[in-house]
Amino acid sequence: MTRLALCTLIVGLLGACTDSASDFETGDPFEGAPDIIGGYTVELTDVEGCDGDASGLSWVGTDLTIAGEPSALDFTFDGETIPGTVDPSSAWEFGGALVGDATDLSIAASGVASDSGGTMLLDGTLDVTVSVDGNTCALSAVLLATRKDE
Repeated sequence: MTRLALCTLIVGLLGACTDSASDFETGDPFEGAPDIIGGYTVELTDVEGCDGDASGLSWVGTDLTIAGEPSALDFTFDGETIPGTVDPSSAWEFGGALVGDATDLSIAASGVASDSGGTMLLDGTLDVTVSVDGNTCALSAVLLATRKDE
């Protein structure tokens, strides 16, 4: 084998072993996520914590609106919007902080979206840390949201 042929072979083999952008999947990690956009009726059950004072959950109300893209959803409860996501496995989550005059809330929620006979359900848990005048307590609840008929 000539020197030129050997060099061409080596360079060709090295080129085949290098990483290229086409070797990696670059698709949207949220592709295939369920459509959870819309209006929901919310029910909180099994509320625990804060010595029985559930006032730290008053912002939830009974209505929820979800808008946006799966990777950047807005979960809006009675005018309070909290960012969240839903992924292709139907896992959803939202979280953030709500700051009031005397009360600060740290919010985290997660669960699973499912289709029950044509009605989208969001079933999960809601955890809220409530801080009032330097006193802190934690609330937890089961959250069930049922999409309203469109």
